[in-house]
Amino acid sequence: MELVLLACLVEEPAACREERLVMSLSELAPIACLAAAPAAIAEWSEGHPDRSVARWRCEASDRRARR
Repeated sequence: MELVLLACLVEEPAACREERLVMSLSELAPIACLAAAPAAIAEWSEGHPDRSVARWRCEASDRRARR
């Protein structure tokens, strides 16, 4: 499962990019991703103080497409 964030610059809110965080190498149930997302977003945000998370979602990772 991946947590997909739409992260925007604090100083320029229209400048956004997608960030993908791997939640697990195995496919978690979507509800488990949703439950773990707030803590993962908080941790990511601490390391990226110049960005704010505008939206987020959980989706199945497609490792085959990224090889």
